[in-house]
Amino acid sequence: MLAVSRLRTRKKATFSCKKCDIYVIRIRAERKIAANEETISRIKDIRAKMEMDLEYVSTYQGESYITMLSETALTTDEIGRELQAIAKNNRNAGFTAIGSYMGLNLLVKSEFTLTNCFDHNSFYVEGLNGLKYRYGSTGALPIAFSEKVQYPRLTLQRLPALIETKGKEIAQLENELPVLREILNRTWSKTDELSRLKVQCEALQKKIDDELKEAEQPQVKTGDPVSPTEIAA
Repeated sequence: MLAVSRLRTRKKATFSCKKCDIYVIRIRAERKIAANEETISRIKDIRAKMEMDLEYVSTYQGESYITMLSETALTTDEIGRELQAIAKNNRNAGFTAIGSYMGLNLLVKSEFTLTNCFDHNSFYVEGLNGLKYRYGSTGALPIAFSEKVQYPRLTLQRLPALIETKGKEIAQLENELPVLREILNRTWSKTDELSRLKVQCEALQKKIDDELKEAEQPQVKTGDPVSPTEIAA
């Protein structure tokens, strides 16, 4: 009888654990919903600013060329050389204005390794609302002077692709919300507790039930007839 009592206690503990699991799952779902909604709002704001920048660039009527703050570089070759000098000598970890393109600020920022060693300078175009668009994947300029001066134009050409990417991120997060809300609002039954929340606990539950049934059966005394199926192989 002591063994039966212990097994019943273990069974009750298992159900109690599963109730805790339900609570944890609901809390996680609630937090995930809040995080998704916050992220969706933030990404939508960024995408709206990108769309404003795209419209500005698409409708810009002025000259599309780089103007350096130094005002000493006038030709394409001179501008390329000045950009090269900045790429070589700048050591400012913050964003530094170096000129403009189509009325938008051009920026540079030094990148450092974890050991605080200089790595390279990254070049950016700043949008109307402060978004900073990095050139290429690293921000580093190409080698040729004639290609360096193309970095603002090539950077802004990526705006449609960036806007599309943000749209996909929003769609993915929004698609998760119905499932999360279903989890949060679901009425959990004992069947759900056993079969849907902790599938891996089913084996343990079956083992406890089998042990409980076995313990509740009359014990076979010495000399009593025993069925051949109960003999261990």
